[in-house]
Amino acid sequence: MAPPLCDKDDDHLSGGMLTGRLHLDVRFEDAFVPFRIPAAAIERRRVVARGGFGIVYEGVWTQSASVHVPVALKRLLPTHVDDLGSVDDFMHEIRVYATLGHPNIVHFHGITWTHISNLAIVMELMPRGDVWSLLLSHPVTNAWHALIGPAPSSTTKYTIAIDVLQALVYLHGRHVIHRDIKARNVLLTDAMESKLTDFGSSRRLGGRQADDATMTAEIGTAAWIAPEVLKGVRYTEQADVYSFGVLLSEMDTATMPYADLCRPDASVTMTRTRIAVLVVNGDIAPTFHAASPIKRVALQCLQHAPDLRPTAMQLLDTFRNMRRLRDEEAAAGRRGHGPQ
Repeated sequence: MAPPLCDKDDDHLSGGMLTGRLHLDVRFEDAFVPFRIPAAAIERRRVVARGGFGIVYEGVWTQSASVHVPVALKRLLPTHVDDLGSVDDFMHEIRVYATLGHPNIVHFHGITWTHISNLAIVMELMPRGDVWSLLLSHPVTNAWHALIGPAPSSTTKYTIAIDVLQALVYLHGRHVIHRDIKARNVLLTDAMESKLTDFGSSRRLGGRQADDATMTAEIGTAAWIAPEVLKGVRYTEQADVYSFGVLLSEMDTATMPYADLCRPDASVTMTRTRIAVLVVNGDIAPTFHAASPIKRVALQCLQHAPDLRPTAMQLLDTFRNMRRLRDEEAAAGRRGHGPQ
């Protein structure tokens, strides 16, 4: 039998000392009453992802005797449930996530808990995993129009990029900066549609955490983060555009950004710090195939000065036009090889 939301693994966790000191506790706010899901309706199953602060499980939400919905459950790691900063950040993620709704953003169902130590975000389960795993398991040429993924998928690198840009246009229109755009944070539905996930680093401009728009980024993700964020100066939605440029490099080459800088004799922290310094100084940029059709656009995204980067809306128009032209060329080619 699958374990419930709370089991003996949670017995040693307290979290009780935090309750009175949290900046915001979504469990007791009227605005979150519609999002509360009874813990008894949730069954927790296998681990599907683990990060520096959180863990994601596959689960099942029993809505009625005949309706059982596959879901993903995101919780803090046990090592972080007694840390005030981590719990407050998780509350902030819930607060931002609950306001979002877009076809290219993983759907937020609600929250569930029996105790603050097992507070979980209940969200749409994405059965095809993430785009990074797709790139590694279905190697393709640098042709962005080539089909990628299991048949009969019509997904290409172009369609993935367009899906991500549609999510970014929506977020930036609501003054939300995602701050963690990367291939691992783009998930895939059964139909191979791409959706953005992980709002643990997101910030809303003008909100209660507006001052965080000058916060220095986590060094662990330095390879994807814009230089102005790494510098700790004020930044805007254009920081996400820089990260999108790094995502394009991942998709174009199927390699991690700056993998050539990783030396066996250097620690992970030292390598990441070196990358951060080089990015801040404008001394390095992600690589692309020489003949890549998206290289010129990607390099615009990676401009050191934020004002020189295109907006997400401009990029969306560009990628839609690139895909349309490619489709027209393919159709013309098929006509040219038709019966004589």
